[in-house]
Amino acid sequence: MDFTHSVSMKPKVQIKAGAATLMHQHEAECIVVVLQGSCRFYMDGQAFTVNQNETLRIPAYVDHFAEALADTLACNIFSAAENCVRCQAAPYRDPDQDLWGV
Repeated sequence: MDFTHSVSMKPKVQIKAGAATLMHQHEAECIVVVLQGSCRFYMDGQAFTVNQNETLRIPAYVDHFAEALADTLACNIFSAAENCVRCQAAPYRDPDQDLWGV
C-alpha cells in the first residue's frame, strides 16, 4: 500500500449475520479489518474467511463481494480517498428484506 497519497477510512460498519454485499470493485486498494465477528469475502474465484482481529487486502479494481457469517463490526481502510457509490447505495443485502413483496 502506497501511503504517499491520501488514505481514507470508512467508519465502523455493523453487519448482521447473513447479510451480504453486491458484487462490486473499488478504485483504490482496500484493507478490511474485522473488529468483531466473521465475514467471508469472495474474489478471484476464491473464498476468504476473515475473523475477529484479522485483516484482508482487496486490490483495486478486483470484483468482490462479502457475506457476514456472524454479527460483525468492521472498518475499511482505502489507499486513496474512496467514495464507493455502489457500497453506499446497497451496502449489505438483508435476506429478511426479500420477504417484503410477499
